[in-house]
Amino acid sequence: GSMRMSGSIDSAKEVVRYFLSRMKAQDEACLIAFADKQVAMLTDFTADRGETLKYLNAVKAYGQTALNDAVAATPELVRSKERARRAIVLLTDGVDNFSALPLEQAMLAARTVDVPFYTIGFASYSRDVDGRHPPETEAVTTLAVPVHTPACTATV
Repeated sequence: GSMRMSGSIDSAKEVVRYFLSRMKAQDEACLIAFADKQVAMLTDFTADRGETLKYLNAVKAYGQTALNDAVAATPELVRSKERARRAIVLLTDGVDNFSALPLEQAMLAARTVDVPFYTIGFASYSRDVDGRHPPETEAVTTLAVPVHTPACTATV
């Protein structure tokens, strides 16, 4: 995919490693990847950084990107942790070339839960404001890292 071709997947993995290293021992994270029409929770919520890193190291960029569909699906995956503070860290190059949902519907779905999204963008090209991008940047795998912190800790 485009993150693989530009080397951004390696940068995205480094950002995930950084986030994990800065979390408190009791903080939990899970790793979610998406490509084509799949949004997959690769790890359950855990404070075990080794488990998360094992799956992170195995992530490969491939396929088409349904970014809007993933934005809409991810909050439902983190809804189960009602007592914890939650956040979704979305690592993306912004390419969406495979979503069934338009951006507006994805945003409405994401707003159904009280989970903030933090987005970190990776791109090796410039893009017009209207979202057009060169055709050679069509495929991407993107990582979303939902983070849970107990209510008594600072936000991640």
